[in-house]
Amino acid sequence: MSKKLSFFSIALLVVMALANRGFSQATGRWLGTGTGETVPPSPASTPVPIHPWQEWMGDFNAGEFVGVWLDEDENYGQFRGKIILSTPDEALCRGKWTWLRQSGDLVDMGSFEIIFKYNDWVCEGKWSTNYNLDNGTIEGKRIE
Repeated sequence: MSKKLSFFSIALLVVMALANRGFSQATGRWLGTGTGETVPPSPASTPVPIHPWQEWMGDFNAGEFVGVWLDEDENYGQFRGKIILSTPDEALCRGKWTWLRQSGDLVDMGSFEIIFKYNDWVCEGKWSTNYNLDNGTIEGKRIE
């Protein structure tokens, strides 16, 4: 089994354990991609840029969005956000995302914002860091 598949299997269990159960119009599992790169904050154990949100998976339950992201170099982290505004057609989620250093330390990296569109079951948003001006985009779709 590849490292990537193993990571997503473990990540799925973590997401399920972290996510609250509840009802929301956007409830379900979401899968997506992202663009952008950043250099980890000092002291960095990774000398090359990471690509946050390059691939991500999250569960949306009870107004909370919880999940994991992974890049092609096997850097990964978690995210957690809450719905701050909701209409019959969409919801705005804001939260924080992290990166897991090779040492095992979880680093607070910055914030993200995603708009979930109920009519098309798609989402789009952006991420940024809290230690420099790096940022990127997020997009995805509901898969279940």
